[in-house]
Amino acid sequence: GEDCGIACIASITGYRYEDVLATASRKKPVGCFPHETGLYLSEIGRIAAQLGCPLKKKRSCNFDKD
Repeated sequence: GEDCGIACIASITGYRYEDVLATASRKKPVGCFPHETGLYLSEIGRIAAQLGCPLKKKRSCNFDKD
């Protein structure tokens, strides 16, 4: 499925997958399932912030420093 965004948020926040999925589902239209349709980057940031883990946008990264 398209659940990598949900799994990523669960991993960085320490919340259970099911809890992140419930948070993500609250803002979606009825019948739209974020673990099946995927998430936009803006949605990932919003959900992470709601769970107390605001993310910082970066345009590039240095794997030696980041």
